[in-house]
Amino acid sequence: MLKNRFFKNTLGIEFRKDSLAAVCLKKDLTGVKLVSSITIPSGYDSLTGDEMSDFRRFIAQNKVDAKRVSVSIPLEWSLVKFMDIPSAGEDAVNQLLHYELERHIPFSLDDVYHASRIVEKGSDRCSVATVVVQREVIEKVNEFLKKLYLQPAI
Repeated sequence: MLKNRFFKNTLGIEFRKDSLAAVCLKKDLTGVKLVSSITIPSGYDSLTGDEMSDFRRFIAQNKVDAKRVSVSIPLEWSLVKFMDIPSAGEDAVNQLLHYELERHIPFSLDDVYHASRIVEKGSDRCSVATVVVQREVIEKVNEFLKKLYLQPAI
């Protein structure tokens, strides 16, 4: 069981503005190796039937773990914000982040997904990196992955 989990092929998909790329990686005792890759010149929302078949064939041939796909989106699809806020307990930091996001992003918080990480913490201030992506974008990416019976892990 552990052997199957450790040595499974992993799929990474990079959504680009006007193309789609995928790589199959294999982890073994010597490290991570590139097994295969494919680039499809159409955007994910305009794939032809043949391109979709090529992508499905790539997935099937490489026997990837369909429940643990790594997904990358273009930087242009997101908003990255760095903020300095007062250091406090975790709940207080989350409340401050929520407040600051409402002030600094051009969208309603109900219309986005966001994730934050403290990148530096001092005694009285902390630096936080936040990534915001419109909900609509993530839902389109997830719909595409569902068509291929893939589940994003990261």
